[in-house]
Amino acid sequence: MAVRSFQARLLWLIVAVLALLEAGTLISVHLAGQHALRRSVSDELGVGARIFTRTLEDRARQLAGNLRILAKDFAFRELVASGDVPTISSALENQRKRVEAGAVVLVDLDGNVKADTLDGRMAGRRFPFVSMLAQAQKNGEEASAIISFSNKPYQFVIVPVLAPQPIARLCAGFEIDEKQLADVRALTSLDVSLWSSTAGLISTLPPEERNDLPAQMLRAPQTTLHLGNADYETLVKPLPTSDNSRVNVLLQRNLAEARKPFVTLEKWIFALSFVMLLAAVVAAVIFSRSVSRPLRVLAEGAGRVERGDYVSPIVVEQKDEIGQLATAFNQMQAAIGAREEQIMHQATHDALTGLPNRTLFLDRLSQAIANSKRSGESVGMIMMDVDRFKEINDTLGHHFGDQLLIEIGRRLSHKVRHNDTVARLGGDEFAIKFTAPTARHATEVASRVGTAFDAPFVLGDVSIDVNASLGIALYQMHADDADTLMKRADIAMYDAKKNHSRFAF
Repeated sequence: MAVRSFQARLLWLIVAVLALLEAGTLISVHLAGQHALRRSVSDELGVGARIFTRTLEDRARQLAGNLRILAKDFAFRELVASGDVPTISSALENQRKRVEAGAVVLVDLDGNVKADTLDGRMAGRRFPFVSMLAQAQKNGEEASAIISFSNKPYQFVIVPVLAPQPIARLCAGFEIDEKQLADVRALTSLDVSLWSSTAGLISTLPPEERNDLPAQMLRAPQTTLHLGNADYETLVKPLPTSDNSRVNVLLQRNLAEARKPFVTLEKWIFALSFVMLLAAVVAAVIFSRSVSRPLRVLAEGAGRVERGDYVSPIVVEQKDEIGQLATAFNQMQAAIGAREEQIMHQATHDALTGLPNRTLFLDRLSQAIANSKRSGESVGMIMMDVDRFKEINDTLGHHFGDQLLIEIGRRLSHKVRHNDTVARLGGDEFAIKFTAPTARHATEVASRVGTAFDAPFVLGDVSIDVNASLGIALYQMHADDADTLMKRADIAMYDAKKNHSRFAF
């Protein structure tokens, strides 16, 4: 093809226009990605600030609720009225340990400390946070505020002791420490730092970045800081205090980590754009007019894949290279969807029995416990393993052992309700999650599960009697979280095995 020919000039024009368009698209995508990144990070910081505030409020409400229970206790009110300071101090110390508070103080109506859990260091003195007392009186004898206590940031709450009129005020506070910051970090993926004029800096940042932070104390509410070898978008939120001390919470997002999804997206867009440009050049040489429609179809398909749609196929009627490209794209789309589904299933299910694995079981158990906290219904779990399974494996072979595990999983699945979960944790160890209004109901579930082993297991031409040891644990009765509940069930299972009983609590 002559370089000066109309066809060549048209081809070069099309190539140049397409190249400019592709370059403009990549630049626009990059700029839009940077804008979206900043907006996304800003939104994350805002949400993180609200979560931090809500965490403090929830903890204060929980502490106030515990104090109200103590304040309404008749024996405690009698004790307060008696003025027996040593006994009051002992009661306050028991309450402090129970609610894991940093300090608990009893203040009379004149604002004097009658007893405390600080070895009497405040007893007989004026309560130092007068503004909190004024706020409590204004709010109906209850108040909550952040203060600097013992040179550390504390959140204090005040509730009245009524008999039936107020006879004293019960005050308690907890330190805002690194553990609380770590809890917010786990919820939001943001690094959280707390700076106060009395306690200095506490932070979830890595040590190198944390050491660089004091030298860059912020002047703007939101800015970008270079700490260590990383850039952090930082939001500063001053916390209102009752004693006029300065306490700031700094929420920070590592920009390199936040940018990773956008960089990956840009690479995919660049790769797809390059493929599309080549296809457009080939099609322009042969079919300059008919190539625009299939290109649009391919672009729409790329957009669907980008949005995660792996089902809708790309339909191109042509049988040439563009049609083959569409076919390959559909195959790639279907393969990606199938691999994602397979990876998700493999990550959450046992390969041998097809039952949920430990990861999925722990997730469902945690969800059930979270739902139980709202509904009030108890959650139970059973941990079990097969007695003498190693002997069965050694005697009859691993293939027989595998088939036995499959059959056990099948029988267990038929013994529970559809909303319960049967999981294989590994080896010959199985677990069952269920809801249990009472301990008696849990016993009934365990008895029903145990019947799965009443009938012999017939595998091929071999019939074998198999027994199992079951350990039962109930949420709230034995543990308050999923990990501890599993440990308690495991201990109960070994008790059952040791005592040669079918199940134990």
